[in-house]
Amino acid sequence: MTQYMHGELDLPLSRTMLSAIACDCFKNNYTDLVQTDILPFCLLYTWEFLFVHTEDMERIVLKKYCHPVAQHRLTSMDLTLLLQPDTQIFPEGYIAHLCHQQMGKTMIVPELKPVLHDLLQRLWKLYGTSEYKRIAPSEVGESSDFVDYAQFQIVELAAYLGDMDILCAHFNYTPLDWRIHLYDAAGLLGQIKVLEFLATKMNQLEMEVSFGGALLGGYLDDLKHMALVKNLEQNQRSIFEFVNVNQVACALVLNKTDAIWACLYDGYVPKISPNESKFTRGKWWNLAAFKDIANMSAKAYNLDLLKFCTHHNIGDKLDKNAFADTSARKQAHIANWLFKEMADGMLGTQKQIQELCYSYQKSIAMELQHEACQLGNLESFFKLKQQVCAFNSNGILNPWSAFILDTAMALGHIQIIDAILDDCNASANDMSRMVCTALRCGHVFLADYFIKRTGAKLNKNMIVAIAEGCCLESVKFLAAATGPIVSPKALEIACRQESITLVEYFVLECKIRVTDAACFLAVKHDCLYVVQFLFNHDRIGEFNWKSLWAEADSMKHVRIAQWLKRVFDQRE
Repeated sequence: MTQYMHGELDLPLSRTMLSAIACDCFKNNYTDLVQTDILPFCLLYTWEFLFVHTEDMERIVLKKYCHPVAQHRLTSMDLTLLLQPDTQIFPEGYIAHLCHQQMGKTMIVPELKPVLHDLLQRLWKLYGTSEYKRIAPSEVGESSDFVDYAQFQIVELAAYLGDMDILCAHFNYTPLDWRIHLYDAAGLLGQIKVLEFLATKMNQLEMEVSFGGALLGGYLDDLKHMALVKNLEQNQRSIFEFVNVNQVACALVLNKTDAIWACLYDGYVPKISPNESKFTRGKWWNLAAFKDIANMSAKAYNLDLLKFCTHHNIGDKLDKNAFADTSARKQAHIANWLFKEMADGMLGTQKQIQELCYSYQKSIAMELQHEACQLGNLESFFKLKQQVCAFNSNGILNPWSAFILDTAMALGHIQIIDAILDDCNASANDMSRMVCTALRCGHVFLADYFIKRTGAKLNKNMIVAIAEGCCLESVKFLAAATGPIVSPKALEIACRQESITLVEYFVLECKIRVTDAACFLAVKHDCLYVVQFLFNHDRIGEFNWKSLWAEADSMKHVRIAQWLKRVFDQRE
């Protein structure tokens, strides 16, 4: 990264490497670095794994659609860049709307509503014009044009933001099976005008979905309002008995516990006896949801609601799955409370409790051991190694320890590798996989050390995995041990990874023939440097390149299409 900043690299970094650098910047909150010109703006549309959890970024998430089947995520900073006046929104992609996904539910972040309104208006100008043909719902299917998909995204965003003009203009062109998302979104965000509009078009199922969204969003008053709009006073009870298990689980995960408390107290019956009050099911709950509320509270790690439900005998008794789930996810405060307070008569026999407790302790130790390995914390690793057996009775690594060793190889923690190998031996398959992991991650010295210590063998087939890491030194190390690389698959991987360094090495040094597949992958991944190099060293003929020119044009890879056009125009 330092070399790149100071212009000391002879060749440009691949998009894969830039993506890795960018993600590290986000993980460590180096937002100033990302805002500079070091990372090209075009990368904001190509990062496959940009969604990383940091304290500043975690609560603001954007879902971006480059194609109906390809989902990418942006951050709030990316949206700000997207909304700059000089940033063009191309017709073939980049429809963005704000959401926060938790168990299938969508919740908008209020802080970005003004920015989203601006984005919505710009998208409306682009897609809402007569230039694009609107297709009736019956004609819209999986093979429909992207413009129709984009129009639906605009309608969904309009439902989130309460923009009635856009919603009314496009609603009749929205496929029937997609409209249910509008009902859920409007209810979840309390968009009362949208709810009033949709109420005239809902069937009972869709209305229940709107009620579910309003419940999870905490808009209980809107439920009563919706009942009046739909003239359902006479059937109010049958309509309101809709709260199901999934909706309660979603509310718990979204931390919308106020709505759940309100539903519980709706069924409160005071002073059944001098010392007892009782919570009945009430009008909000279906039977399955009410019976399972305690277990769902445990699985959602809501200890307050869990204690309340168990103290007042709300719902069924806890099952052992609640304990196992909290144990596996390291929710120690809930797991310990369950074990101490609820074991008697609720988690089965004492033997089952002991097995669960042992499983809980071991799973925690294994998770912590993996974290210590990732961080290279040798002291913690040694302490945890005493609780997690590193090898089987025959002295060979078990699958878990093999996984830990593979992690250490990938991260280059040689002391942890030594600590594991001091206790046991790796099988031949494990040794080959470890060496391959080290070379793929660019740890040539570590691979050499591991080979000398364990006697692991290299083979030519490893090039397929090693080339994925785009490390030239690793490829050369393998070639020196096994002979020249001759696999066309290696060149194809280099083209897919957009590594001009490996492409040049395979073609110039290893004399691998340029194939149709390699050229197609270079065009598909929009890597102009690789395309230019392959074109100047190809043996596949001009006809195929003209075919790839058409492919680039159809994929909207403008730079490659224009460059190939200039080349062929000059030849003619």
